[in-house]
Formats: sequence, C-alpha cells, structure tokens
Amino acid sequence: STVTASFTIRTRDGTIYGSGRAALHSSGRYASFGGSLSVSHGTGRYVDAHGNGKLYGVIDRRTSALTVQTIGTLSY
Repeated sequence: STVTASFTIRTRDGTIYGSGRAALHSSGRYASFGGSLSVSHGTGRYVDAHGNGKLYGVIDRRTSALTVQTIGTLSY
C-alpha cells in the first residue's frame, strides 16, 4: 500500500506547501511507513521555496493518529 499526503507549514513570514509519498511496511493496527517528500512552493518570505527529503512514521489505522519524522533540505 502507498500513503500520499500534502502538507502546509504556516509561519508569520509566509507559508510553505508540499507533498509526500510513502510505502506502508506493516499491516497491523500500527503500520510503519517510509518515503519521500517535496516542497513545491510558498508565499511571503518563502515564495521561492523548494526542497526535498525523506519521511518516516507510524500510523494507527484505528484512530488515524499519525507520527511523522522528516529530514531533508529547504531552500528559499
């Protein structure tokens, strides 16, 4: 299975937008996942934002609670 998501990071100086895609690695109530993310654009101070990285996490399939860790680069 594949997980896809979009994200928005709002700060007082502008907003950063991006998306991620990850593969699920287990099938029980708690499923781990790993994949990639990319920053597509922004506003304000981040109008030229771009970047990419990796994402890792765990999702509780019963409650949809989610923990995500990211690492990567951001340029703006």
